Amino acid sequence: MTYHGQEDIDPASEALTAAVEGLKLKAADYTAVDKAIAAVPKDTSVYTDESVKAVTDAVNAVVRDLDITKQSEVNAMAKAINDAVAALEKKPDDSSSKTDDDSSSKTDDSSSSKTDDDSSSKTDDSSSKTDDSSSSKTDDDSSSKTDDDSSSKTDDDSSSKPDDSSSKTDDDSSSKTDDDSSSKPDDSSKPDDKPARTKGDIDNNGKVNVTDIVKIAAHVKGVKPLSEEERAEADLNGDGKVNVTDISLLAAHVKGIKPLK
Repeated sequence: MTYHGQEDIDPASEALTAAVEGLKLKAADYTAVDKAIAAVPKDTSVYTDESVKAVTDAVNAVVRDLDITKQSEVNAMAKAINDAVAALEKKPDDSSSKTDDDSSSKTDDSSSSKTDDDSSSKTDDSSSKTDDSSSSKTDDDSSSKTDDDSSSKTDDDSSSKPDDSSSKTDDDSSSKTDDDSSSKPDDSSKPDDKPARTKGDIDNNGKVNVTDIVKIAAHVKGVKPLSEEERAEADLNGDGKVNVTDISLLAAHVKGIKPLK
């Protein structure tokens, strides 16, 4: 094409500018994300609440409609979901515990019943023996006691009884004081300082796992920003930024490929 003057160049320049502005980036490929979501078990009731929550958080952290320049971030979302599904933990089997409880209850009932029967039988025998012994005493023995003996016995009994009220009060007061002082917890033993945080442990639960990956991914996507303290733990390469690189480092640590330094 031959241009004869500025009047020919200006329209061509405008057309080129419009064409450039009309360019649109291809959409990112979400095939891996959709496949990971499809792999989530339909029935999650057999798994622990913590591991199920990690899967749910990973799925909820997915951000749709990103372009091809953000493909690495989309791949990280798919990986987070797959890792969470692989880390699902089944709840412990309670059947053996129930069998042990039933057996223990049956043994206790049997033992208690036998003890009660033996005790009741002995008590009845003792009562019968006492009644027979009492009835064998003659009226002559009871009438042979004189009034003087009765009076003397009454005086001796009343004078020989110790004053137990003050002793009992002192014992109760001392016991109560000792119990109160021993039952109070020793506040001085409480730790003053919080335990140091572990690098990569974003939720500060003492473990570095898929849940921490999900939290960083949600921060990177702008879904749920991390606090200042959490950002310090999430910046794994120490470059002052929390991004996809930190997600990759943490994922490699969780999988056991490359432990964090």
